[in-house]
Amino acid sequence: MLGFLKETNSGGLLLYIGHFLIIFGIIIMCFGIAGLYKFPDLFLKLHALSKCGSSGAATILSGLMLISNKHEMNIKLFIILVFLFATSPVISHVISVGAVRNKTEFFIRK
Repeated sequence: MLGFLKETNSGGLLLYIGHFLIIFGIIIMCFGIAGLYKFPDLFLKLHALSKCGSSGAATILSGLMLISNKHEMNIKLFIILVFLFATSPVISHVISVGAVRNKTEFFIRK
């Protein structure tokens, strides 16, 4: 369908877009790491890490799908992407429920 975009294995527009998405995903994940160090509360840190981690990993996996020439590899990357989006909110919820049950202090701005 988009075969004209992939001129060769080493060039083409999809290759450049894939590399851009991988770099952009790494930058998004770096914002999550910055949120880990900046925010004072467990819940704010968890929010930053879950949002940036999911979107950064999805962007990186999308870039890898564009770079890959094999359909089997794209199917595997898509299954990883679906698994990531299915489990990431559940993991964040379980951690936050455990923190609430252990009576973790909320950050209150003074």
